[in-house]
Amino acid sequence: MTVASTLAAELELSVERVRRDAYLNWLTRIMGGWLVPGDGNLVAFDFAIGHMPDEGAVLEIGSFLGLSICTISYLMWLHGRSHPLFSCDPWDFEGTAEPIGGFFDASTSEYREYCVEVFKRNIRLYAKHHLPYSVEDYSHGFLRRWAAKEQVTDVLGRPVTLGGALSFVYIDGAHTYEAASGDFYGVDPFVLPGGYVFFDDTGEAWGPEMAQVVQEVQRHPHYELIARTPNYFFRKRLNAPAE
Repeated sequence: MTVASTLAAELELSVERVRRDAYLNWLTRIMGGWLVPGDGNLVAFDFAIGHMPDEGAVLEIGSFLGLSICTISYLMWLHGRSHPLFSCDPWDFEGTAEPIGGFFDASTSEYREYCVEVFKRNIRLYAKHHLPYSVEDYSHGFLRRWAAKEQVTDVLGRPVTLGGALSFVYIDGAHTYEAASGDFYGVDPFVLPGGYVFFDDTGEAWGPEMAQVVQEVQRHPHYELIARTPNYFFRKRLNAPAE
């Protein structure tokens, strides 16, 4: 069996696992967010968590109400992974310059406070077996703090020291070239050889800026595209130099 066929077979196992998983099917139906049962993002999460290096942390950039970080937390429990789990989000929403549908203003402080409170409730309830350290910050600020190994306080009031290697990074922050490429180049020095970087919202419908980011990563000598879900899923090559 070739490496390509082995990879395809292992990805198919993740497809079947998330399709059959009763908890994921339930959680993605009852919790606010954009994942659905059998979603391709869940396949990438499952594969990355099952195959990532034994060292390093897991990082999510962009959290909203917590559905994705709760599914990542569950899959880490399912795979017996004990890596530290982090997320960051400023809860400053894109696309809110005008009322949604001409009716709801999502730019208000009231909505922002609601989202932060729901996120905290969700991780306490659904991610309590592997509770993430969630930091309220823009990704560029968070990654500067990560590089500096700063001690911060998370949204649940817990002190934690940032920094160190990363085994899996999920990038779902602002959907501009500047933001998404900044997230990638910000995490790259910390991603271990054999580690994974997965970009949300990088299918054709998301336009040229996100397409430019993933095209650059495809040309990067240290990364290989292993799947599209339809979003872009990369692995850092085993022969990539460690930082």
